[in-house]
Amino acid sequence: MTDSSSHDDAGGSLMNQALQLSQDAQQAVADLEIDRGRKLNKRAASLGRELHSKGSETEALLVEALVAITDSVIASVSQAGPEENQQVTNRLDDVGNRLRELRRHLRAERKDIDIEGVLLPIELQVLMNRRSRAKKDADKQAVLKSEAQIRSLASSAPEALRADLAPILSPLILSEMNAIRDEAIEAMVEMDLKRAVERICKGREGAEEFRRMFDDLELANVVVDSIVKMATGYEQYFRAMEAYIRVHYEVIVSEVNREHLNDLERAEQDLHRGAENITAASLAMGVVSGEDADKMREGIKRPLTTIRNLRNLCRARLKPTNWARFEGLRFAAIFVGTNLLLFAGTRFLTDADLNAIFATYLVFASLIVGLIATYKFGALKFIPLLNLLSQKATGSEAEERPDS
Repeated sequence: MTDSSSHDDAGGSLMNQALQLSQDAQQAVADLEIDRGRKLNKRAASLGRELHSKGSETEALLVEALVAITDSVIASVSQAGPEENQQVTNRLDDVGNRLRELRRHLRAERKDIDIEGVLLPIELQVLMNRRSRAKKDADKQAVLKSEAQIRSLASSAPEALRADLAPILSPLILSEMNAIRDEAIEAMVEMDLKRAVERICKGREGAEEFRRMFDDLELANVVVDSIVKMATGYEQYFRAMEAYIRVHYEVIVSEVNREHLNDLERAEQDLHRGAENITAASLAMGVVSGEDADKMREGIKRPLTTIRNLRNLCRARLKPTNWARFEGLRFAAIFVGTNLLLFAGTRFLTDADLNAIFATYLVFASLIVGLIATYKFGALKFIPLLNLLSQKATGSEAEERPDS
């Protein structure tokens, strides 16, 4: 796609006019002047066709993309019918594919690299609009495809241009992270802990990816710094929720230990810092302001109460009296059950009366099983007691044996 040099000046002038018309059209739509927006967008489309006729194919494609983006916005605002919406969606797909091919062609030929500064933001806007339409249509596959293309585009962008993509990407990050957070909380309410962990891990990995994408940029700006802070905040949030769910599961199926308290305390700290970072970044980017920022902060911090309550319950379980009562009852149940099972099994297999020595061994075996099942590795501290009992049992056996 090489444009004719004889038309460079004319093409540049037409391109600038088309860009201005497109910008004015989108502003008119934002002001709910839909008819004016349509007229301005048609004029921009006409200039795009003129560019194409003059051989300025690259500029013509960029104008066509901007026209498609504005058409998408108009269709959304004006509540267009199914047929018009489908036409807009098809146009976005077609333009997006052609922009992607153009970008690959330019990079492969190592020419017209400067145009990427215009090409990349426009291609990203096309993908963002395509994703928005897919979400509106509840087309999950199309949403996932658009998000994957957005990430690929942003991560492959030259560092000098990546900062320019930040303002376009920031709404996507906020929307995607909030959606994952809501899905995880819904799964937690339903006690579907496996699904909750899957969503939380996806959210944490996505936040890490966005943070790494912008973390080391030398040409950083306020928006880039805000994206990094927001991504860091969501990393902290999802890490806190992951720790909470893990501890919640473990205390249900196993016993409480001191490490659970430490994990929950760290989770509280992560959640608090994450809420502050997300809110501060949203304020800096103008996503929220005033009372809305306070509501956002409180909404993100809401799980703090749940985490703190679980930590208090775990601490209560670790109190000496409660711990001794609970573990003592469990040991007694396992000890008695094992003893009865061994006794009944031995009688069934041997059909003989048990002497005192053999009965002592059964009790000793039941004691070992009970200690291991109750205290696991903590049963090692009972080894001196077991040695003492073993010596007593050996001494009793020696006394009962007749002298030879």
